[in-house]
Amino acid sequence: MTDGGKAKIRARVDAGGGLVEVTLDPPPDVHAEYTVPGQYVEIRAAGGKGFFVLSRPPTADGFSLLVRRAGDAAEALLTLDLGADVTISRVLGRGFPVADLGDAALVLALAGSAIGVAPAVLGVLTSRQLRTTRVFLGVRTRADAPLLETFERAREAGATITWCLSREVHDGAGHARGRVHEVLFREAVPPRARIFAAGHDAMIEAVRTAAGAREIPVFTNL
Repeated sequence: MTDGGKAKIRARVDAGGGLVEVTLDPPPDVHAEYTVPGQYVEIRAAGGKGFFVLSRPPTADGFSLLVRRAGDAAEALLTLDLGADVTISRVLGRGFPVADLGDAALVLALAGSAIGVAPAVLGVLTSRQLRTTRVFLGVRTRADAPLLETFERAREAGATITWCLSREVHDGAGHARGRVHEVLFREAVPPRARIFAAGHDAMIEAVRTAAGAREIPVFTNL
C-alpha cells in the first residue's frame, strides 16, 4: 500500500441490507486524488486491511465507504470511536469512464458491497444520461438491499432500477429472480450501451462473456 496518511472516522449511517456508510476525513492531498467515480482506497486498522470503493461523487465532502462487518479493517471502521484515526492509502484504480459516455446508454451491473459505487456514478450523470441508465443490483434477498433512498431518487429521475434476487422469488416491480448477468441479458440492452461492472470476479467474468457475444463493451473500475 502507498501510504496516504491518517483519515479520521467522522460519521456512520445505517445504509440498510447489513451495510453501514462510514464517512472519513482523509488528508487534503489524498482527497484531491479522487477524480473519477469507481476509484477506491485501502484501509489499515486493528492489524487488518481491506479495499473499499468510494461511495459518493468526487465533489463530496470527505470519503464515504459502504462497509459490511467482514474482516479486521471493516470491524475497526464500524467499532472505533468517532474521531479515531485509520491508515488510508493513496486513491487507487482508474474508476469508470463516465466522461467518455457521450450519448451511449449506461448499464450498471453491481453485486454485493460493490453496490456502494452506485451513488458515486449516478451522482455525476446528467439528467439526460440518468433517463437512459439501467441499473442491475445483485443481492440475495430484498432484505439485503442497501441504499434504497439513493435508488428511489434515481428511479424518480428516470433511471431503471432492477434488484436481481439470487435466493428469493419476487415478481414485484423492480425485482427479478436470478443473478445480475442472468437478469441483465434477459432485458433488451441497447446495442450502443456501455456496461460498468463491479462485484466478485465470477460475476464480472459472466457479464463480460455475455456482453462479448453481443459486442457490448464492459468496463471495470480497477
